[in-house]
Amino acid sequence: MAQHSPEDILIAQRYAQALFDVGRKAKKVKTIEKDINELHKIFSAGSLRIFTDKKTALDERKRLLESILEKTKFQKETKNTLFIMLESGRITLVGALIDAWYDIYDDHISRYHIKSVMAKEPSKKQAETIQKRLEEIFDGTVEVHYVVDEDVIGGISLEYQSIRIDNTIATTLEGLVQSMRGQGM
Repeated sequence: MAQHSPEDILIAQRYAQALFDVGRKAKKVKTIEKDINELHKIFSAGSLRIFTDKKTALDERKRLLESILEKTKFQKETKNTLFIMLESGRITLVGALIDAWYDIYDDHISRYHIKSVMAKEPSKKQAETIQKRLEEIFDGTVEVHYVVDEDVIGGISLEYQSIRIDNTIATTLEGLVQSMRGQGM
């Protein structure tokens, strides 16, 4: 999906929040989650370009969106949001809306995405231990996304949103060196 300006991301977040709020009020959040998953597949396939072509009249773009949505079982709330975005010239923000909706939904169900950077993939037992401990800390469901970094000698670095806990050997050694320099060694 495309890169967006901070203003565009904020607009997409507002669309996502409105869709989530309407879905929650109608008791359709879980069903709209399925819509969002399907929407991600549809627009990941590159079909967004057709809707942003200014040479194509708005009515033609609406008909095209209708034909795509006819093949889905999207809730009317999802469909209405997409048509509003198309009519307002903001259909290009669909990728940002999807990302924002997932963030809102994850908060709603207490699901946390943690990035773990390690020297190698953890064993199944290590992964289970990490998962269990993080779920205790976050008091919710945790999805750990492992990244192997060959520059990491050992240890682990965990990232959640803007929080980073770095317990790698390199960082520990760096702290030790700084401590020794501070003591005049």
